[in-house]
Amino acid sequence: MKNIFYLIIIFIVISACNNNSNADKTKISKANSEINQNKIAKSEKLKIVGDSIEIPSFEIEIDLSKKAEEKLRSENETIIVLTNIFGEPKSDSNQEGPLALAHSKIELTDKRKAVFKNIKISEKTYKSLESDKIWATIEIFSGRKSTNNNIIDSDFLEDDVENIINKKFVLKAKLIGE
Repeated sequence: MKNIFYLIIIFIVISACNNNSNADKTKISKANSEINQNKIAKSEKLKIVGDSIEIPSFEIEIDLSKKAEEKLRSENETIIVLTNIFGEPKSDSNQEGPLALAHSKIELTDKRKAVFKNIKISEKTYKSLESDKIWATIEIFSGRKSTNNNIIDSDFLEDDVENIINKKFVLKAKLIGE
């Protein structure tokens, strides 16, 4: 009879420990969720859309040299404006170097302005970053319609996303070797 009594006591203690453990996990999960929401809210310029973080729009205008403009038009060549968004992974991850979060490519034919809209990052991936600092790189090159090689030499832009969004940048471009 004593053995059954001891077994019941042990069972009650184990059950109580498991319930507290689950309660602790719930508290930790809620705390992490609040921290992550604060992380996103801290960057007031980013918007939560469904299960994604949306980066507000920004513009890149290309100021082409006269020779580059003439060559692109005569050869029906396009210009590609490429934006890559990066963040720093947590130090405990297996990722080395920056983590690519998103990219967007706009191909221009006659126009010389690219407006980037609706670039989205997975909220889960954003929350897994070391900090809320994310940055963008913007590069310009020819569309390689008339040749296999890039014929454009241009400025390059790299900055924190918060410094780029809702702004317009003018990047100069010319023919390679010009």
